[in-house]
Amino acid sequence: LLLVCSWPMPPAVREQALAFAAALTAETQHAAQPLPAGAYVYPPSTLHCTVATLRPFTAGPLVGSRRDEELDRWRSVLTSARQDPDWPSGHFRLRMRQPTLEGAAGIFRYD
Repeated sequence: LLLVCSWPMPPAVREQALAFAAALTAETQHAAQPLPAGAYVYPPSTLHCTVATLRPFTAGPLVGSRRDEELDRWRSVLTSARQDPDWPSGHFRLRMRQPTLEGAAGIFRYD
């Protein structure tokens, strides 16, 4: 369960991500060390900027009433936070930096 922004990404970012994924896949097909068998390159339509991980996917799927309870809890927290006068509002820009490989994931950082 994530709190995200910049989803969907602007078309220019999705196009660049598609080119990056294609290059990565092409390079690894001919590389001495291809991507591991379990590696998955996410489609550009799924790109987002994670603000906070409220419940990691490694904790397993949320189904049925557990999902509803988790969503209700976090909706309540975020609704209260938005009522704070210091809660940020308006638009902002993110600047994407070079991707990094951390553990099992390639991560794009933002400024």
